[in-house]
Amino acid sequence: AALGWTLPRHEALRHAGRIAFHGGATFLHQSYMLISLDHDLAIVLASNSLEARRFFQSTAAPMLSAALTAVRALQPGRADQVPVPPLERTDPTGTWQTAAGIVEITGAGRRLKATGFGRRLSMEPREEGLWGLEYRLLGLIPLPIRALRPLRLGVLELGSESLLVRDVGGVRERIGVRLGPPLEIPATWRTAAGPYVVRDPEVRLAFGGPPDLVLGIEKGRLIVNFRLRIPAEADLRWAVRPAGEFEATLEGVTDYIGGESLFLTSEGIVFGGVLFERTAPAVE
Repeated sequence: AALGWTLPRHEALRHAGRIAFHGGATFLHQSYMLISLDHDLAIVLASNSLEARRFFQSTAAPMLSAALTAVRALQPGRADQVPVPPLERTDPTGTWQTAAGIVEITGAGRRLKATGFGRRLSMEPREEGLWGLEYRLLGLIPLPIRALRPLRLGVLELGSESLLVRDVGGVRERIGVRLGPPLEIPATWRTAAGPYVVRDPEVRLAFGGPPDLVLGIEKGRLIVNFRLRIPAEADLRWAVRPAGEFEATLEGVTDYIGGESLFLTSEGIVFGGVLFERTAPAVE
């Protein structure tokens, strides 16, 4: 599961050379690893709560910096870094799989729309092949949202894949992958489509169901939907790629809450180490 490593640029680690990051999570657990590749030193954090994510993000870099000082006698300071090359202006329209779910980018020319996770944002071209995001009330009146001002999106072509890249002040991170054509769905997965609930009542507290998970088929593609309460209220909708009659994976190389594989068993669906049992749909 060592796919999707990120090479971030931390202000607290500018002196530490190349840095690699990877995180992981199930529905009630969180892990975080930050590695100094040039100094063979790492910080690994783990918690039995998804609510620890912000703590990990704010403390991992200072902890690694302190470890580099204590173990390698490396003093914090500013160091020259390789400048980030500009991205080519690549058409971002299409369907993207992101950690926040499926995002559809539509439109043409200089005015595009990004639709996902219950929101629709306007996209306009910015510097260095990037796109800025803007929220418009009723689709007409632009509203200033502080979190969107420094955020830029771009497309990076990497081999046969198109990656969606987030740029904040020159720090870039892969956040999604363009979805290709859907694969044929085996009969076992077609039969499995429907609503599910978590068997374990303790884990169920993290969800906003019932149902806690819905497996469906949209435009020939297998889709998994669920609503989380922890770490925050979120409706998640991801594309699933069948890997056989009883196994499937979430498409792309994005980091996902709950794990990256689904397994079909006689008792239901196992996802992120959690068993979801089939339930009859509600009768209206």
